[in-house]
Amino acid sequence: MASLELLAERVPRGGREDGLIDRALAAGERIKEIVHRMNRITHLERLPGQPGLPDILDIKRSSVP
Repeated sequence: MASLELLAERVPRGGREDGLIDRALAAGERIKEIVHRMNRITHLERLPGQPGLPDILDIKRSSVP
């Protein structure tokens, strides 16, 4: 994340690269939130899977904020 933030400061605003860096930073923030929630799981709550697939973990309902 730090490297992307430094790169964002050097790339001209409004170009294609700027948009790609913004998307990468947003993805990094989502990953950070998921890892934070995974570290705070206190119980298991499941979401029904799609047809032919098993249920999945509902990470938001399984963790404390």
